Amino acid sequence: MFEAAGKGTLFLDEIGDLPLHLQGKLLRVLQEKELQRLGSSGKTVPVEARIIAATHLDLQERVAAGLFRLDLYYRLHVIPIRLPSLRERREDILPLANDFLATYAKKLGKAICGFSQDTRSLLFCHDWPGNVRELANVIEYAVNMEATAWVQVGSLPAQMMQLQAAAATEKAWTENGGGAGQKQIVTLKELERSAIARAMQEVRQRNGRKEEAAALLGISRATLFRKVREYGLS
Repeated sequence: MFEAAGKGTLFLDEIGDLPLHLQGKLLRVLQEKELQRLGSSGKTVPVEARIIAATHLDLQERVAAGLFRLDLYYRLHVIPIRLPSLRERREDILPLANDFLATYAKKLGKAICGFSQDTRSLLFCHDWPGNVRELANVIEYAVNMEATAWVQVGSLPAQMMQLQAAAATEKAWTENGGGAGQKQIVTLKELERSAIARAMQEVRQRNGRKEEAAALLGISRATLFRKVREYGLS
């Protein structure tokens, strides 16, 4: 890949995950500006490419933990560029979501116009720990599950619906005067029951089957039936 890059740019993604035994080899190439092919008779190939490396990890923490070489860190850390997380630039969430929606809808041949207001609010409020990759994954899932012209909350993955249930519970608690000087604790069982009820409601509205509700929640059909009985849901 160094050789193929020539005088262009070589992008090394997730450099923080590079095993230690390969870090030394990479450092040697960057320092010597040349490489030797495996099995060659000593002939070296010049390395002229510009290197751009990316990682989701904190390399300084990796160095302190002995998982990343300090000399390689300084060799790569010449002009650092920090990309803010998605939750730090929420104004980008909906434009990105719309772009992913158009891409996946075209790929699947679905005529989906956009997101419902509730869905837009939920996408905007989510913290997106997986950043843009998580957003793309959520939109692809929603496009696969949606059967109408607008992406509804029920077509989002189960963890997104759990977030909505928690937010709704907290809002109701505050509006009823329960939040004065207190903090409402929503139990996992309450979140789970609300998510199951919401999934079943969404599926029922489009005359779907219980298997679809199980798929929305990311659980098996047998688990769904057991939970329905446990929570007394119809």
